[in-house]
Amino acid sequence: MYTFLVAYWMLFGFGRQVQASYRYNFVPLQTIEVYWHWMRSHTRDSVINLLGNVLVFVPFGGLIPLAIGGGWWRMLAVHSAGIVVLEVAQLVSKRGSLDVDDFILNTLGAMLGYLLLTIVASFFSQRRVSQLPSTSP
Repeated sequence: MYTFLVAYWMLFGFGRQVQASYRYNFVPLQTIEVYWHWMRSHTRDSVINLLGNVLVFVPFGGLIPLAIGGGWWRMLAVHSAGIVVLEVAQLVSKRGSLDVDDFILNTLGAMLGYLLLTIVASFFSQRRVSQLPSTSP
């Protein structure tokens, strides 16, 4: 369900409309730099773009391993394939842009989600071990 929600946001949400031309950016950090410089005069828009592109993808870092198993590299491969599909869909539909910086920020979000999953899993694993009965006589 979350995947469909994110796909909706990326293609139709937030007032997205079909643009007159194809929009794309293949220069790493170019869009991030623009939003970073706009931070003083367009704080809300900059924060929504930069943090939003990270935070929206945090759940995938935990959900992908829980759904299909595997570790870090499998999560990263599945996440990357999904982001490429969504970014290309934005380009082809002209309802957004294909932006390498979105890929970077989205992947950072998924990596944070995976880190959170490992922290939570470690916490519960340690807690479970500490609750085992003692084996000493």
